[in-house]
Amino acid sequence: MSARVPEGTVATTTSHCPYCALNCGLGLATDADQRLVGQVRWKESPLTAGALCSKGSSAWQQVQHAERIVRPLVRRDGELVETDWDEALDLAAGGFERIRRDHGADANAVLSGGSLTNEKAYLVGKFARLALGTRHVDYNGRFCMVAAGKAHAAAFGLDRAMPPLSEVEHAEVIVVVGANLSDAFPVMLPKAISTARRNGARIVVVDPRFGRWVADDDLRLAVRPGTDGVLFTALLAEIARQGLLDTDYIERRTTGFDETIAAARTVSLDDVERHCDVAADDVRELARLLGTASQAMILHARGPEQQIAGTNNVLAMINVALAVGLPGRPGCGIDMLTGQRNGQGGREWGQRCNQLPAGRSIADADHREIVARRWGVAPSELPGVGATYTQILDLAGNGVVKGLLSISNNMSVSAPDLHRVDGQMDALDHVVVIDPFLSEAAERHADIVLPGSTFAEEEGTVTTSEGRVVRCDQAVAPVPGRADIDVLRLLAERLDVGRHFAFERGRDVFDEMRAVSAGGPNDYAGISWERARDGVFWPCPDADHPG
Repeated sequence: MSARVPEGTVATTTSHCPYCALNCGLGLATDADQRLVGQVRWKESPLTAGALCSKGSSAWQQVQHAERIVRPLVRRDGELVETDWDEALDLAAGGFERIRRDHGADANAVLSGGSLTNEKAYLVGKFARLALGTRHVDYNGRFCMVAAGKAHAAAFGLDRAMPPLSEVEHAEVIVVVGANLSDAFPVMLPKAISTARRNGARIVVVDPRFGRWVADDDLRLAVRPGTDGVLFTALLAEIARQGLLDTDYIERRTTGFDETIAAARTVSLDDVERHCDVAADDVRELARLLGTASQAMILHARGPEQQIAGTNNVLAMINVALAVGLPGRPGCGIDMLTGQRNGQGGREWGQRCNQLPAGRSIADADHREIVARRWGVAPSELPGVGATYTQILDLAGNGVVKGLLSISNNMSVSAPDLHRVDGQMDALDHVVVIDPFLSEAAERHADIVLPGSTFAEEEGTVTTSEGRVVRCDQAVAPVPGRADIDVLRLLAERLDVGRHFAFERGRDVFDEMRAVSAGGPNDYAGISWERARDGVFWPCPDADHPG
């Protein structure tokens, strides 16, 4: 820890920035009254050595911001007014219990956000299934990372980026698809790419528009929106045409190549020029670069993913990476660039409609039996696959879902087709929002608002874009008097399932998560609370495993 510490500071705590999925480390400085007074640089931070963007450098100011919700709110005569915690919690739990009694468990639903710690994401999914008994739980990562995660899971068996992002600066060729690095990753990736440029790397940008980070001599492919899959399918065929396939790698480490290349050969470079607005010579050049480089990386983000064919777009890129033998070699590979603070961990810990904790499937009988046993319930008590985020809103608008718990999520701003969202939310009988600030959704639609905690007021873990599990320490007590973990526990107690949520601290939840994950697809079992301080990659099945 080193920096100019504000006068009067008596303590510093290490944490991680609450904004993007690089989770840059930061130190939080407190005074004698245990109030945050600033941030200091934590040079031991994995990946970024303590560097912060403008949002990260002012993150501490949100904790004591004048617009924080510090007392629960209930709606009376159309207005949200302050009340005490007991009344707000009683009303919140009572509304869910009434709806379940009158309309069934699936008349309640839960929607959450990608900024939650792993522990809160885990508790949200557990709360939906054990406290409310509903199958309808999902999170706003449905709009960004699900397509990419599905493609990577299909190709590699794991929903996570593979090579550490520190490998980028060692690559000879870097292909960036649909990512404005100067805006979305202002700390790490432009710096890494600048280092690679100085080392002589060739940068290729596939994007309808080019951000500030793009240099004049980069190879620019201004692809027409929605045609990424066409481009990369034709690229695969062109790599084969030039004789640049890594045939040994393909034979030893892939399946289904013959069918894939046969399909790719049906897309010509004329098709690319006609449909993608990309010159055939540029495709030929990209094929040559990828096929001849000893080290190459492909990085993709929301551009190709947030489309109807997003999963197929990503699979087309993965096929190219496999065809030239990138995954599994130093300075090589294909990575998805996660956006939200815990977009990676958020989709690992069971807050999705089709998922149980640690990447297990809620539709798999063996997975259900394992999680149910470790939770101390019968598999029959776990609901089945539920509705996705947008489907939950549709069910609300149709009167099927009547009660909604929303945590760190603002559908009035982030959900698709905003012209319909207000009507869908207005159709609900009971809306409970947990958030540190009064969002548009809470202000317009909430019956009860429970103050949420910020990143500095709770301990937990997040999983970076790379799959690195890092610990966040609590710097100050929650301004509203209760952290989100406390709120979920107190609601669960009122719903008569408090025994499943008897956690006082994030590390207590983390210990249960490790036990639940053991032997699963996303195995955290060997990552102790102490080891997570410096960051450990999963899978890490035991204490001796390096991660």
